[in-house]
Amino acid sequence: MNGTFNIKRFGKWFVSDLKACISNYGLSFMLISMMGLIIYAGTTITGLLINGTWGGPGIIFRTFTFAICMAVMILTLPPKCYGHITDKRAGSTWLMIPASSFEKFLSMVTISAILVPALFTGIYLGFDTLLCTLDSTCGDTIISIAPRIFSDIPDAPAEVSSFIGMMTNPLTYIDDIIGTMLVFLLGAICFKSAKTVKTILCLMAFSTILSMIMTPFMSSYMQEMITNPSISVEEIFGSRLFRNLPLIDTISDIGTIVIASAAIFFRIKTLKH
Repeated sequence: MNGTFNIKRFGKWFVSDLKACISNYGLSFMLISMMGLIIYAGTTITGLLINGTWGGPGIIFRTFTFAICMAVMILTLPPKCYGHITDKRAGSTWLMIPASSFEKFLSMVTISAILVPALFTGIYLGFDTLLCTLDSTCGDTIISIAPRIFSDIPDAPAEVSSFIGMMTNPLTYIDDIIGTMLVFLLGAICFKSAKTVKTILCLMAFSTILSMIMTPFMSSYMQEMITNPSISVEEIFGSRLFRNLPLIDTISDIGTIVIASAAIFFRIKTLKH
């Protein structure tokens, strides 16, 4: 394929790629996206039949369910939409499609790591907001989880409130979602079988190695905080480590995104059957 990128060719391939992903994963996507509505209906109806009372699930339970559904989507989408390219027959057909490696890479990443998670979030949180608007027993919406946490600890030190504010900001986790999706996408196009399991095992091995490397650097710092009886909560949360934790997380996530993206492109570029 001559040329690395042609906007018209990319547009045609993107639409075709999206349709194929919808065909393979559309039903599962809608089921996961509407899981909040399904659980809400099951909870309220069960409570009405057993206890004779109507009450929607609380915000903590609904937020936890949202996180679980997001994780399920991240685990299941890549092998469903792109796992077939490791198959000899389907993968050979995919390689012969008139689009450059970069165009296939860009379409794959855009759909799996940006478009689908954004649609899932919009649908799930949209239903959650609608339910809580119509049913007063539902309480606060998931979107309001950060302000709710602040209201629960009004007397917390400023350092603690600042740290919680940074860690509960939903925008903080966008790069986490993108990076994690790209890692499982890489596993889906590299492993020929048990794609998700093998990816998880690789992540566990990497985490173990990283922990072994970081332990000597962190042990002395943590030991000092634990054994120092005079250190206060304000000093702990105001320390350089806690103040820079969101920045450290962002840098590591960006590194994951860059490395995973490069590995995905290299895999597509060199894929043969």
